[in-house]
Amino acid sequence: MLNCEQLRKSFGGVRALWDFSVRFPDQGIIAIIGPNGAGKTTLVNVISGLIRPDAGSCFLRAREITGYALDKIARLGIARSFQTLRLIRGLSVLDNALLARPGWRGESFAVALCRFGVGTEYQAHERKCLDLLQLVRLFDKRNNLAEALSYGEQKLLSIVCCLATDAQVLVLDEPVAGVHPEMAVRILDVLREIRQSGKLVIFIEHDIAAVRAVADMVVVMDHGEKIAEGTPEDVLSRPRIIEAYVG
Repeated sequence: MLNCEQLRKSFGGVRALWDFSVRFPDQGIIAIIGPNGAGKTTLVNVISGLIRPDAGSCFLRAREITGYALDKIARLGIARSFQTLRLIRGLSVLDNALLARPGWRGESFAVALCRFGVGTEYQAHERKCLDLLQLVRLFDKRNNLAEALSYGEQKLLSIVCCLATDAQVLVLDEPVAGVHPEMAVRILDVLREIRQSGKLVIFIEHDIAAVRAVADMVVVMDHGEKIAEGTPEDVLSRPRIIEAYVG
């Protein structure tokens, strides 16, 4: 599904990625962990097209996507969330999800002018988004403004927006950071549901309990390099990892 080969990226002489390689499975939940400055966010920024690597390559379904623009990579099937939530706070929960839907025929000038089929198309997109809001238990708040949601609910909505793109790969930046423990459990349940649908979820996380709870595979980074990779049981039991990252 997705793999990276020999990625390098530096910022002002600081090595953020250095000969970093990883091959992700076709589906499942993959956690990327490591201390601050390990290169985790740089990695997902490269994968999602937000920044270009200095060297190395990324491939999606054997197609090289290195250096592709963010919107092109999104159209190819990679969606991501950010630590700083990027919702349109003055729009409703449902409208935020609808804006993430791809392939609106009404965006064509000719279709918009004659309006043929636009209503039917809207109904189909709306049904899809309502199903996703049901999945994350935000259906009852579909007409609320996004800014009226709690922080944890806004994180759920950002996941809905990723799912609404129909992406096969979801890249999530700290999905349970800063939320109430009960909400963290709810978010992790949603990630399990996404895994059951056959998608690949790659998430950065500092909460080791969350990683243990849902991850099928863990990648540990430090100073831009991959220092460990494997199942949570294997990786998180290694003395070096326990000392450095678990405590």
